[in-house]
Order: sequence, then structure tokens, then C-alpha cells
Amino acid sequence: MDIRVEYGIICQREDEKELVKRINKFLKNEYEYRKMDKRKEYSISALNYDYYYCQFIKEKPRWYFDLYPNEDLDGKFKFDNKAAQWILWVKKQLVDNNTEEENEQVNVFFEKLIEAIGYETIILHKYKDGNEERIGSAFR
Repeated sequence: MDIRVEYGIICQREDEKELVKRINKFLKNEYEYRKMDKRKEYSISALNYDYYYCQFIKEKPRWYFDLYPNEDLDGKFKFDNKAAQWILWVKKQLVDNNTEEENEQVNVFFEKLIEAIGYETIILHKYKDGNEERIGSAFR
């Protein structure tokens, strides 16, 4: 099971509003979750972003994801694939404490989320189990 993955969303930078709208609609209609938070208070990356979107669930089975542009405010790209203008970071949390059924629920959630995005997505990086640091992390 891939616990942490970064997906590239093949779209234009200007598709931000449509991406957010589609994801929020999915969260509300499929799961009755609240919309994504738009965060500014701290950086998810050493790159220069002024905000990003995120959503998480604290109840078991836990998961987290965030959405941010591949290109930062200084014109630096996190990933070389410039067709992927937006990045979806997916993290399945505490999978060892979940039942098989709970882990499957999380897998299905993320499969449906990616489908709801409506743009082609590609895997840019699968993180190794353990402590592989998130690419471009601000936390060193």
C-alpha cells in the first residue's frame, strides 16, 4: 500500500478555481465532509507559495491531502513535469492501526477523489515507507 504519494494534475495553472470547486463538491456530496481549507499561516514547502489547500480527517481511518501549484511565486517548479500545473499530496495516516476494511475505505476515498478531479493525473513520486522526507519540505 502506498502511504504517501504526490500526483501531478495535468491542467493549467488557471484551472485552480475549477479544481477546488470539483474537490469541494466531491467532499460534500460523496462524504458530507467540509470543504478544503485554504491555508496561509505556514508553508508546506521550502518553495515560495502564498497559500495551499488541504483537508484531513481526524477520525479513524485517518487521512490527509493537500493541493498546491507545481510552480511557486518565484517561477521555480517542484517537479520537472511542467504539464502538471497542480500537485495533489496524499497521505494515509496510521495505516498499521487500521483494519483491512478501514485501509480499503481510505484507498477507495482517494481513488474517488482523483476521479472527481476530472483532469488527467499522474504519479510524480511515491514515498518509501518510513521516514523519506517530503520533497521540498520546509521542515528540515
